[in-house]
Amino acid sequence: MKKEILNWEGPFGYVDGKIVQHTIDPAGPTEEDVHDVLNKKGIYCVVGDHPIYGSRSLLYIGRTENSLSGRLKEHRDWLDEEWRVEIYFAEKDSINEQKEVEKFLIHAHSPAYNSQNIEDLKLTEPLMIWNIGRYWGLLPELSSDHPWYMKAKPRPLETQDA
Repeated sequence: MKKEILNWEGPFGYVDGKIVQHTIDPAGPTEEDVHDVLNKKGIYCVVGDHPIYGSRSLLYIGRTENSLSGRLKEHRDWLDEEWRVEIYFAEKDSINEQKEVEKFLIHAHSPAYNSQNIEDLKLTEPLMIWNIGRYWGLLPELSSDHPWYMKAKPRPLETQDA
């Protein structure tokens, strides 16, 4: 089983298309942390207010093949319309690992704005994810071998002699 540890940083604020230091969380990332995260590759979560899911809801899970700032620019059309957006980020350089981790996180958490990987989980190999650090509302541990994520297989009926 492949094991991935995601060390989450955040929350980062999002204002006018830019990642900024979070204004409310004094223990959150510093200005230096904000500068450092802009060009990293990895997995990110967008948290914000949603009309149905409520305040501080998980809105989106995505991955960055080049840089976090570049990827968020691609989402600017809808991110600029959201209220009180926070970004959480976990560095992961390998694109193949990013794809598997992103699929599993989306499947397990069903974010409001993700549309793929919600129904079926198709991984190339069994996967376990440990979320550590500031992972906000994500589950701390996920395993694709857990019965919840495996297709239910009917068990044969046992016959009893009367």
